[in-house]
Formats: sequence, structure tokens, C-alpha cells
Amino acid sequence: MFYIERFERLSEDRRPTTIKSLIVEFADLTSPTVGLCTVRSGKSPFIQIDRTFWESASDAAKENLMFHELGHCILIRGHKETKSAGIPDSLMFPSLIPYHYEKDKRPYINELFSIYGDWSLSLTEVDHTWICDHE
Repeated sequence: MFYIERFERLSEDRRPTTIKSLIVEFADLTSPTVGLCTVRSGKSPFIQIDRTFWESASDAAKENLMFHELGHCILIRGHKETKSAGIPDSLMFPSLIPYHYEKDKRPYINELFSIYGDWSLSLTEVDHTWICDHE
């Protein structure tokens, strides 16, 4: 999938990340949920994307959603709810932010891969499911 390859490429000069095991599927999720990431010990990370949302979403919204879910499933990032001047500080905000992301991608990408990011889970606490909603 294009967005997974782009995620790996953008990580190269920040926090090199190679995705070796991942399952992504389209599903009929209950609105307003548009994405889910489930990580379980000993199993491949699992992303579900709402089919209806995906079919009508812009490229920026699709990339925002995939990078957000990959942040959970691959980087083991939790949600980050902080804002500056009313604008979310992170792609890990609990709902999608495609307008802000498309307008100024670089700081969002840098924060996503930052080794100094807001890491809410340790690698030993990975049995978790995250839910992402559409704004």
C-alpha cells in the first residue's frame, strides 16, 4: 500500500522504521470511527479502515488516517490530545486533522517520528486497541 511505503520512506532520516508484519483491511466501522489499530503480543499489528470513509476521503485524509494508525501499530504511540492556539500538535490527536496536516505536513511528520515524542506505552504494554474518529 502506497501510504505504508511513504511512512517508511519518511521515517528514514528521522526514526528509521521498517514494517515487517502488518495486516490492513477495510471494514464497515460504526460512525464516527474511521480507523482502528489493534496490537497483541505475539501477533501482527492489525489496522481496520472504514470502507465508506476511505472511498470519499481526500489524499490528505487517507494519509493522515494511515499515518495515525501506523503511529499506534508500528511506533506504539498513544493518542496525544494537546493543542497550540487551538490546533492539534500531533497526528496522534484522537480525531483526524486533514486540513491542518495538508496545510503544514513537516512538523506533524517530525513529531510523529520524534524519539522525544509523547510515548504513552512501553513496548511491554502492547495489548491494546486504539480508535480514531473523523472530526
